[in-house]
Amino acid sequence: MQIVPRYGTAFLVAHGVVALLHEIAHRRLPVSLPLLNYSIAYAVVAILPVVAMVLLWTSRRRAGVWILLLSMAGSLVYAGLYHFVLNSPDHVSRTPEGSWRPVFQITAVLMLVLEAFGCWLGYWMLGRLKEMPASA
Repeated sequence: MQIVPRYGTAFLVAHGVVALLHEIAHRRLPVSLPLLNYSIAYAVVAILPVVAMVLLWTSRRRAGVWILLLSMAGSLVYAGLYHFVLNSPDHVSRTPEGSWRPVFQITAVLMLVLEAFGCWLGYWMLGRLKEMPASA
């Protein structure tokens, strides 16, 4: 049964599309961040989800699910803090005016929702893996 890698891949592709649109909005407005913030964001929002997606299709599926879950939790905390809580240039209410502002704001909300769902999905997938034989 390939339900875990299929659902995980579908979710991660959807998350990646929204994250890409958000990154485009970052650059078009522009909303710049310190290098450390960009490094954290790229790690948890872009790099780790790709690693998770690849591992979901291998014998290291459980590691892939854990990476998916942890990257979504990290993304949720990061996006929640910087987009909605902290007084930062990345806060949705502080973004510069421009045609990309609504894209930035909508994708920030969508990412928060997707990342919360991704945490649930990772937890659900861990449960599915426990039910499956080791060879599945």
